[in-house]
Amino acid sequence: MEELIKLINQKYGIPDKNIHLIGVSTDKPEYGEIKIIKIILDESDKHQLIMIPGYSTKSFLTMVPKLLDGLDHLKQQYSELLLLCWSPEIKTESEQPEVKIREENKGLSEKELIEKIYEANDEFKIEVAKLTSKILKKPDIVNKPFCIVAKSAGGGVTTYMAPMLENVHQLYLCCPGVTAGFKPLEGKDVKVKLAWNRDDDRIPYETYRKLLADLDEQRKEYEFVLYNEGGHELNTKFIYHFK
Repeated sequence: MEELIKLINQKYGIPDKNIHLIGVSTDKPEYGEIKIIKIILDESDKHQLIMIPGYSTKSFLTMVPKLLDGLDHLKQQYSELLLLCWSPEIKTESEQPEVKIREENKGLSEKELIEKIYEANDEFKIEVAKLTSKILKKPDIVNKPFCIVAKSAGGGVTTYMAPMLENVHQLYLCCPGVTAGFKPLEGKDVKVKLAWNRDDDRIPYETYRKLLADLDEQRKEYEFVLYNEGGHELNTKFIYHFK
């Protein structure tokens, strides 16, 4: 984490005094400490932008530079960036449902196993969403209206978490991993911008059709962007849709 902070300072020219590392424990001590890098861009009343990656540290370390490559644009839109990194304990716990289900249901077909795994994964996302929403309600962390950019499992957690939060104005979701689609957003007044890369090798980009159908059914305001390349990552081009 210290190396990343050094990179943020040196490559992106953000002064040390504007970069703060915050460690926050959840209500479940066994889930360890969630790290948040808070970057102050200016002292204005512009919104905060919260970044929520997939569960792994690798996902966090890959997503941060891609987001900061659009820093000039982000400075026009936001006063602060909050970069969230899940604890190793949460990453480990996220892998347990699949291990347990495969051990306990050896007679099921692969399709039936995957359905059970997806269901269990979403149950875990709901739990993490509840724990994280309490952190994002702390006034010393989030004290302005805010937007969220999230990818993969982080997008799934965000989909469940958004209805628990009052001041979230917009969701920027790239290749979100959530079996329930956008059904959890029903009744929540929030704008959604969704992006996918055609060459995503983790979650097929065609998944967007189901998600857009959910948004159409909810009569929710949204925008969808599809890119040819970028894999299972945030596409930096998507950042210029953050408005």
